[in-house]
Amino acid sequence: MARAALLGLASPAARASPRSFAGLPRRARSHAAASSPPAPTAPDVRGATLRWVDAHVIGLNLCPFARAPRVADGIRLVVSEATGVDALFAEFHAEAERLAATYTDADAAYDEHAEAGDDENAPERGHSPRRRDAAASSRTTLIAYGALPELADDFVLFLAVAERCEAMLEESGLDARIQLATFHPAYRFEGEEIQDPGSFTNRSPYPTMHLLRVVDVSRAIDGFEGNTEDIPAANVEVLRDVGLETLAKRLKALVAWRADEKDEDADLSKKE
Repeated sequence: MARAALLGLASPAARASPRSFAGLPRRARSHAAASSPPAPTAPDVRGATLRWVDAHVIGLNLCPFARAPRVADGIRLVVSEATGVDALFAEFHAEAERLAATYTDADAAYDEHAEAGDDENAPERGHSPRRRDAAASSRTTLIAYGALPELADDFVLFLAVAERCEAMLEESGLDARIQLATFHPAYRFEGEEIQDPGSFTNRSPYPTMHLLRVVDVSRAIDGFEGNTEDIPAANVEVLRDVGLETLAKRLKALVAWRADEKDEDADLSKKE
């Protein structure tokens, strides 16, 4: 799959056919060596993920639509405690249903006009203040997985799980209102070299599912002052300017970050 037009709006993409997720154990195995840092707690995962959103996604302006919901406290971050696929899928489906239930009549009408291509009569279209207010209060959900180390260790396995989640949205009809994006510590877009910093657009400290409301995606695109198709190439240039070594160091620091550390220990938005 080619790079998505927008950060966070890509469906799961793999370099090779993902393996079956059937082999994922129902209980995560402890595989850390004695010298490794302690397994992350829920506060560790939450803190590292939010620091990643603030310093990486927003700090580098990789997604121009991320700042508004963050400032408006519109991001729901769920730190999953699932230790097996049954619990993971049940939790994912429940979160998708919860987010889809936030649709209003105005949201549904906007989607209906967008699908029909009726730009002239679509509600809230254009660049009015009302449109921008709607974008600022958009709802979105991140599900970060810290209790299943196998997902962090194996990107292809993670993609298989993500593809099953995508299928669940389609089978339930929730895909009409919910869109899925994925992030992973070892994310790599199809066709990109391992050492290309460009894949850091979707590299996160923990495997993460991002649930977006389709209407919010449409509103963000409609209200964008520019061409959204230019965003991916611009992001690649930004990341290449930062450099692979610096990006890898920052990501490693986030993975190792623990909630009892002081915030002033590192400013991850600065270049080393």
